[in-house]
Formats: sequence, structure tokens, C-alpha cells
Amino acid sequence: MTVPTARRGLLLDLDGTLARSVGVLEDVYYRFLDERGRRGSPEEFTRLNGPAFAEVVATLQRTHSLPGSLDQLKIDYMALIRQSYDSVEPNEGARALIAASAAAGWRIGVVTSNTLDVTLRWLRHVGLADRITAVTTGETVARGKPAPDIYLKALRDCECQAAQSCAVEDTPTGAISAVNAGIKTYVLTAGANTESPAWPVGVEKIRSLEQLIPLISS
Repeated sequence: MTVPTARRGLLLDLDGTLARSVGVLEDVYYRFLDERGRRGSPEEFTRLNGPAFAEVVATLQRTHSLPGSLDQLKIDYMALIRQSYDSVEPNEGARALIAASAAAGWRIGVVTSNTLDVTLRWLRHVGLADRITAVTTGETVARGKPAPDIYLKALRDCECQAAQSCAVEDTPTGAISAVNAGIKTYVLTAGANTESPAWPVGVEKIRSLEQLIPLISS
């Protein structure tokens, strides 16, 4: 039995994949710690690029012994993200890939460790919201990336089957999550360490989102 085209899903990570936002988030990370007299590091930022937002802030509170309640720290961190995120542009090829996917009848999901509020606001701001079938965030699952939970939920949210879908990620943490959900996974390696030993077995590396358009359109 052939699965209808509408059951095929393109599941896109947000930060660093659909959105050119990693630099903005890195600035937020350093600013948040600097305001509290703490010093961040590139290594720590990289480790925290993937887990759910609440987990990131909790880790920073614990690691840096930050004063104040976790709830207030989350409010403060999120305020910095909101102040900065309107400057974020879609990644190169993102608009073309989404347009081609919609034209071919694919369901398009955004699968992100960012919050629903920030994600929806950004999608509307850049004019992509109408093409997105569902947004699945780390707030809605018990375990964030690299656990497969968020991608399994994204498949349900988009009413797609793993075997008929593909995911696009830019970090090993996200790629592991998608692979463990049984989804064919592409990793966007532009600006990333293409030889990272942490990439899971079976991923396919791409340099631009536009490389996926022939696959989507076939």
C-alpha cells in the first residue's frame, strides 16, 4: 500500500537549521552569564545547543551557582532571547525548501528545543507560519533531545510516518534524537564540524537546505 503524499513529513530543527540564530543565541548565553558575574565558554554553549530551554537554564543555574529562583532565571533568559530574536533571518535555502515541500504536498514540522512562543512569533515575523503544519517543542515532552521523544511527537503532530519522512538537524544532539526516532536524517554542516565523531551512524551531510529540493520534489 502506497502512503499518500500528504503523509510525508519534512521535520526541521529551528535554531541553526531553519533559522540563522545560533550566533544570536550564543550572544544571549554570554550576556546572561556576564550580567551575573559569570564567564561562559564555547564548549559549554555547544553542549547546551540542543536540550530544551528549561533544561538549559537549570544547567546554567547549577553549574554556575547562579543566585535567584529557577523561575526568575528562566524569565530573565527568555527576555534576552525575545529582545534578540527579531533580528534572526531564515537560513540560506529555507524559504525555497519550504515552498517546494508545500507544493509537493509534504507536511512541514518545526521540531525545536526553543519555546513555542518564540518559535511561532519568529515564523510569523518572517512569513513562514502559513506553510508550517505543526510546531513541536521541548516543552511538550518528558525528555528533550537527544532522546527521540520530541521527534516521535512531531510525527504524531504532523500525522506522518517515520519511514516516509526526513529530518534536518545541525547538531549531533538533534541528529541523534531524529535517528533514534527512526527518521532519515540530514545534517546541515555549513559552518559546523563536518568530521565530528558525535554524528550518529546513517546521517547524510548537506551544505545547504536547497540540496534537499530535488528529493522533496521527486
